[in-house]
Amino acid sequence: MNHHRNASISKLLLAALAAGAIIVAVIMLRPTTVSVIPDPPRSPAAGAVKMDATTSHLSVALNFPKAVITAELEGAIPKTFKFDESRDGARAYGSPSRAPLNVAIDPAAKRISASTSVGGRVQVEKRVKIRVLFVNIDELASVGIDVSGSVGASASPLIGKDWVINPGLFTTITWSRKKHCVMSGVS
Repeated sequence: MNHHRNASISKLLLAALAAGAIIVAVIMLRPTTVSVIPDPPRSPAAGAVKMDATTSHLSVALNFPKAVITAELEGAIPKTFKFDESRDGARAYGSPSRAPLNVAIDPAAKRISASTSVGGRVQVEKRVKIRVLFVNIDELASVGIDVSGSVGASASPLIGKDWVINPGLFTTITWSRKKHCVMSGVS
């Protein structure tokens, strides 16, 4: 009987253990919600954070040697200005050129300037047709203009408090010209 009793207790324990495992599994598999959001503060915030105004001064030393500026300008500005344009029966063509640039830097005035001489020939041609009674005039009128002069520019840039840059540009152009007129071809 003792044996029978031990077997009943074993079965009871085994049934209790199985029931416990089922209960634990049901609890673990049951959907649950967890809130990770913190509770709102109990009193309003002390006010917006106000920062004091600050000023910053930044000094930047720039070094642009005259030789570098001259080389950059020489590379950027063409030495000849070749053109050939036709409009309304007239043709203008030529290839004025410039001399090497002269660059000057005036540190006291905070100014840089560049100048060069220019020159060349500009030709303008137009066919002129005139009919007077029994005479037909059909001529090519050609005007050659020899131009020479100089071109200069200077800059004295100023940087404002709001970083607006005023380039302080100043340009000069001086021209002189000689005109040659040639008319040819009568029919």
